[in-house]
Amino acid sequence: MRALEKGATVKRWNSVRRWATAGVVVATAVVVPLASSAPIASVTEFTSGITATPDDITVGPDGNLWFTEPDGNRVGKVTPSGTITESAVIPFIAPFRVAAGPDGNLWFTEQTSLRLGRITPSGAVTMFPVFPGPGPPLGITAGPDGNLWYTSADLATSSLDAIGKLNPADGTFVYFPLAADSTPTDITLGPDSNLWFTESGTGKIGRITPAGTVTEFPAGPGAHPIRITAGPDGNLWFTDAIQNRIGRITPTGVLTTFTAGLTAGANPVGITTGADGNLWFAEQSINKLGSISPTGVITEFDLPAGGAPKSIVGGPDGRLWYTSARRIGRASFTPANQTNVNATVQTAIQISATSLVDFGQIAVAATKLGSPNPASLLVTTNGGGYSLSVTRTAFSGGADIPLSLAVTAPGGASSALTGQTAIPTSSSLTVGSRASSVPPTGDEWRPVYQLGPVPFRASGPTTAVVTYTAVAT
Repeated sequence: MRALEKGATVKRWNSVRRWATAGVVVATAVVVPLASSAPIASVTEFTSGITATPDDITVGPDGNLWFTEPDGNRVGKVTPSGTITESAVIPFIAPFRVAAGPDGNLWFTEQTSLRLGRITPSGAVTMFPVFPGPGPPLGITAGPDGNLWYTSADLATSSLDAIGKLNPADGTFVYFPLAADSTPTDITLGPDSNLWFTESGTGKIGRITPAGTVTEFPAGPGAHPIRITAGPDGNLWFTDAIQNRIGRITPTGVLTTFTAGLTAGANPVGITTGADGNLWFAEQSINKLGSISPTGVITEFDLPAGGAPKSIVGGPDGRLWYTSARRIGRASFTPANQTNVNATVQTAIQISATSLVDFGQIAVAATKLGSPNPASLLVTTNGGGYSLSVTRTAFSGGADIPLSLAVTAPGGASSALTGQTAIPTSSSLTVGSRASSVPPTGDEWRPVYQLGPVPFRASGPTTAVVTYTAVAT
C-alpha cells in the first residue's frame, strides 16, 4: 500500500446508500492576536463540538465552509462567524476530500466503499457508486463541463489508477485509466479550462481535457506532489511534502520549484490562493501556515500550539480557513497590497508629461519608494472600523499641482468617505472614518490631480509624496 500523506486512511466496507442528518451547534473559539506588522493579524481556532480531526475544507455554495471528518464518519460546516454544524454519523463512510458541485450541493470522496457522496446545504446525504471503477476516489473538483472530476488510486494492487468524472444529474460516470503506480491524488480546475492533477506515485503533474486527453509533466527530482490549486498568476501551484517544496507549473508544462524560506521538515500539504494574491499552504509537521508570492518569496507564520494544519482554503469573508488537529482555524490577515491598521505607508506620485490639458481628472501613476508602495491604497480592517489621515509634500520643481484623494468603496462607503477631497500641503487631512463592517475588498484610495484653467507645464518629471495613516476605531 502506498502512503498518500500524513494522516491518510484507507478502509473497505460494504456500501451504504442514504442517511438523514442532524446538527449540533457550537461556537467556542480561541483567538490569538499576532503582531500588527504581520500579514496575518489574528488566528481564531474553533475546537468544541468537533467529533474528530477534520481533513479537507472548501467553500460551499451557501457561503459557509464545509469540511470532512474521515475518522468521525461525518461532514461538517462552519459559518464565517464560527458556528459549527456536524452531520449525523454516516455509517461505514469515511468522507475524505470535498468540493462545491455545479448543482449547488457539496460533493465528497469516500475511501471505504468506492463511492462519491453528495450532501445538500440542508444536510441530506446520497452516495453514488463509481464501480466497477479502480481504487478509492481521492481528490474531487467541479469541471468546466458540469461534471464532477475525481482522482482514483488503486492503492492495494497499483494496477489501475484513473481520472473519473460523474454526471451529477443522473449519477453516470466514466473513467480514464492512467499508468500503473501513478497514484493520482488531488485535482483542480486550471485556468485553461482543463483539469490538473497530482501523481504522487510517479512524481508528475497531469492535465486532462474535458474530452479525456491526458498529458503528464515531470514535477522535479524525487517529486511526490500532493495538493494542487490554480494560482492568481494563471499557473498551477502544488505542494510536495516529501521533498519539502512548493512547485509551480505553467499551462504549457514549464516547472519551477521553490524551497528557500521553507523550514526543514515543514511537510507542506494543502494549498490555496488567498485574497492577497499570494498562495497559502499548510505546514502540517511544524504547525505553521506559509505564504508564497507568485515570484516565489516564502514566509511562514506560527499557529496556536497543538495543531497540525492540513487543508486550507480562501473563505468568502476574505480570510483563510484551515483544518487542523480537532479544530477548524480562521486566519484574518492584511494582504501585502493593503495597510496594516495603525501603520503608515508612502506613495511617490510622479507626473512625467511635459504638457497637460487644462481640464479633467487624470489618475496619477506611482513610482516606487519602498515596500509596501502601492499605486493606490487599499484599506481594510477585516470587519472593523478605521479612520484615515493623509499628508503630502508639494510637487518638486517649484510649481505645485492641486492634488486630491478619491475613493472607490465596493462595500458602500459612508458619506464621509465618498467623493474627492483636496489634500493640503501644510497640514494633515483627516479624510473620514467608517464605523464598522469594512468589506474584505476594502476601500481603495487613489490620488488624482485636478488641473486649473491654465495648463501646467514642466521641463521634466515632477514628484510629490503622499503619506497615508490608517487607524483602527
